[in-house]
Amino acid sequence: MAAELKQGRRRTNSSAVPIGRNGHARGASVQVQPKSSHTSDEFLRPFLTPGFDPASFLNSTLPPLQRSAATSTESSGVAELSTQAQTLINQLNAHTSRLSTTLTSLTDDILRSGSRLAYEVELLRGETLSLTETMHDTLQEDIEKFVPGGLKTAKEERKDGASDDGRGSPTSETAEEEADIVEDAGDPPYVKQLQTLTLVRERLEAVVRTFGDAMEFVFPPSELSVSSSFLSVSAPEPGSQQQSSEDKGQEVLRKLREEISNLLLRSEDPVDGIAKAAERIEELKLLTTVWKGTSEENGRNKFIESLAKMVEDRHRELMRDMDPGTRKDGKLEGSRARKGSVTRDAAVAGESKPMPGGFGLLTQLQRLRNGI
Repeated sequence: MAAELKQGRRRTNSSAVPIGRNGHARGASVQVQPKSSHTSDEFLRPFLTPGFDPASFLNSTLPPLQRSAATSTESSGVAELSTQAQTLINQLNAHTSRLSTTLTSLTDDILRSGSRLAYEVELLRGETLSLTETMHDTLQEDIEKFVPGGLKTAKEERKDGASDDGRGSPTSETAEEEADIVEDAGDPPYVKQLQTLTLVRERLEAVVRTFGDAMEFVFPPSELSVSSSFLSVSAPEPGSQQQSSEDKGQEVLRKLREEISNLLLRSEDPVDGIAKAAERIEELKLLTTVWKGTSEENGRNKFIESLAKMVEDRHRELMRDMDPGTRKDGKLEGSRARKGSVTRDAAVAGESKPMPGGFGLLTQLQRLRNGI
């Protein structure tokens, strides 16, 4: 039985030697050049190969253990192998410590260079803003010499025409701005690039303004949904972040209600007050698209609908006041009475149609102005 075990060990040792040699030959056949000076040591070359195998590395580095019949010779072979293995482990530990220190140093350099990179980016941003101011202020007259009439003058004429028609929507303005770049096909390339940069700058400013208004339009958490009032058993603790958001949101809603109320009740011309209030509500409605698809969308839409209802109620009151039968003095001339009957017929026809959420009152306001 002992003889069979010895023969099995000999087969294992004899088979381990060719594997180690093959593995060593395979590792030596693939020459991998180090990409860094930190790994240029010849001892680290086997670790750089894609198919690195720890067992093959140990078999190729350490000598095989030759067993013999003599016990003293076997003990000396094990001791020599142990010494070489310990030496190899010490070398591996030394390289591991050195590479760990190098990696830590490189990581610290990357972290320290982050602030410097941010400073350089901010410096480039300042230079870009300075260049933009120079292009639009100092060199504006020189740039207009390359384009007949100037870019700014053409845009102002289109905007003035759109404001006179009362149809200047954001979509039409965007289409007109894009047409500025395409319509002048005979312009030099640098002029087209300047037009593109101007359009990009205007759109970026519009995005910044929109998100700035959105940041100021704080909404209280208690108004987000109906279920929130049932879920909140106790009030938020004083001084907490939720309490501060609630107070700030309620203050913003109160100011918006006061703004719409002042436009409706304290304007010198009631028709202009209703028109301005409707425009303000339209701006808020457009601003709520920032929260489209979020949990705050329904709550904000309900709040804007309540403001629109205030405008509708004020509009109906003004239409009733225009009715000659409800006036307290009852003293109207014939022409005034005829004009009032025309206004009343227009009001009845307008009230019979459903109003789209309090918006689109300009036509009825124009009829009301004619009646006054």
